Amino acid sequence: MISRLLSLHRNRGPDCSKNTWEHLTVGESPSKVDVRISGHVLWTQGRHPVPQPYVNSTGTRMCLFNGDIYSFEGSNNYNVDHFQPQEIHDGLSFFEKIQDVLDSENCVDQFASLVGRLRGPFAFILVDKVTETVMFGRDFFGRESLLLSYDDAQQLIVLSSVSVFSKVFEIPTAGIYQLDLKTWKLKVLRFSCHERVDVLENLRKFGDFLESIGVQQDFEFNFRNEICLSFSTHLKVSDSQSCSILQQLSELSTNTHLDRSQLLIRALYILDSYVSELLKYLRQSVRLRMKAVAPTCRKCTFNSSNPSSCSNHSTIGILFSGGLDSTVLAYLAAEASTCTNQPIELINVAFSKDSHFDHCPDRQTGIESYEVLRKIFEPQGKSIKLVLVNESKEEVKEMREDRIKNLIRPLTSVLDDSLGCCLWFATRGRRRISLKSQDANRAREDSLVKTVFLGSGADELFGGYGRHRSAYERQGWEGLAKEMQLDLDRISIRNMGRDNRVVSDHGVCPRMPFLDEAVVNFVASECDLWIKCCPLLGDRGLGEKLLLRVTALRLLGEENAKIALFPKRAMQFGSRIAKLENSKEKGGDSCDRLRQE
Repeated sequence: MISRLLSLHRNRGPDCSKNTWEHLTVGESPSKVDVRISGHVLWTQGRHPVPQPYVNSTGTRMCLFNGDIYSFEGSNNYNVDHFQPQEIHDGLSFFEKIQDVLDSENCVDQFASLVGRLRGPFAFILVDKVTETVMFGRDFFGRESLLLSYDDAQQLIVLSSVSVFSKVFEIPTAGIYQLDLKTWKLKVLRFSCHERVDVLENLRKFGDFLESIGVQQDFEFNFRNEICLSFSTHLKVSDSQSCSILQQLSELSTNTHLDRSQLLIRALYILDSYVSELLKYLRQSVRLRMKAVAPTCRKCTFNSSNPSSCSNHSTIGILFSGGLDSTVLAYLAAEASTCTNQPIELINVAFSKDSHFDHCPDRQTGIESYEVLRKIFEPQGKSIKLVLVNESKEEVKEMREDRIKNLIRPLTSVLDDSLGCCLWFATRGRRRISLKSQDANRAREDSLVKTVFLGSGADELFGGYGRHRSAYERQGWEGLAKEMQLDLDRISIRNMGRDNRVVSDHGVCPRMPFLDEAVVNFVASECDLWIKCCPLLGDRGLGEKLLLRVTALRLLGEENAKIALFPKRAMQFGSRIAKLENSKEKGGDSCDRLRQE
């Protein structure tokens, strides 16, 4: 079991690995705890890979770190131009900063302050031999995976990014945890925010799981030592009766002689100042995530000591359906690109039982949106490349059993199966066709990108799900606000850890610009509900994600309003992976294909 576990982690961190054993004598008795620490690194920041675990000068603290830290200061307006990732090992910087904090008199308060100011996805495990404790946790949105497993046969507790054990629980994003090795009690230093009901319920279930494996939990929240976040995820909802923007949008909705494109153009004029602010934060988010990349692709990381040998290989890709979210990301990435000889890859995946890949809805919108982007950026000397990934039912069945179902766990639904498999094959980028120009010059090649952008969070932030419109139709603005808040609050439970595990299995770093803390803070707490989602504007596909639609219109131009008006299409349906299996299955059903033997 351990060898399988290590193999899965080496897939995630192929650039360097390190293992160490520690024998801790705990308490006053001569009892010992054996601690095995295994670190596997995917190099994304710094001049060269740095092995983990990080160890302090006295050998008393060891740390494993996953993720990307873009700022330690917590500002929503930090200067992207001052960010120099090639000089920074962010995980090592994090470890060095917490040394002084943990040695201070007010260590808990200072540690809480440090974590609350972090910008970017992270998960960490810290072993402290002096205090005989293990501290661990994930960021607020759960963008990095962290699991706790238990092996009955060896009486082994495992903290890891992926798991092969039958007893496993994904660490709730309620805060930072501290396990006392003397007493086997676990405490939580919680994130201070509005009450996230689903996260608290998840924490209670975690407590039950801990009790079942012999770990006592002490989850009584100490309000003196909360982790105060310097961003907000609480949705702003003003008095709808006195909101001038809502009144203007309401008047626009009654203008029946305007078609959908004209309505969207008028809405852009109404929301113009909000579009400018959103673009400021989105551009900042995309630029940060494009700067913090290793200088080589997957293939060339250790093939040459000269990074310039990789100068023509793509290092950044975008999972690209051609829909609203991915097209906005592709535009901003191409706009920010400074490497004219390194194309940005737009990766489009389709599934079929009978090789009719071109019939997939995402394939059609992907090609259409790519052609628009190509016409915009090629005259600027910017290089983008659409890559078309075609996968069969047989390949999905084989790789699900061999690898993917271990990555999706502990999630078990039909929806988890569809989305997990879809992301895994898209990121692998194998057996693909590259559409290099308008004349459809095609060639077979494998993906080499080491970083991929995902549109995760856009539907939660801008109200893109069908249930958001249904909530509005049942209960008005109050119902819509409640439903959107629920989706944003539970995003860490539903998909973030799963997506991180399946994408990272290829030695690829997933990045989610829409979930940048500054973007979330602006959209959630500075934009009224109807600015980002306004169902009263006609049928489905216009009012949903309104702010993002008018932003796309600003970027692409009025002549390309069709793309800004593409309706929300779930990944499992757009790629047609859902068509490979039993059509009578429902997304929330338990999936037999993910069942462990």
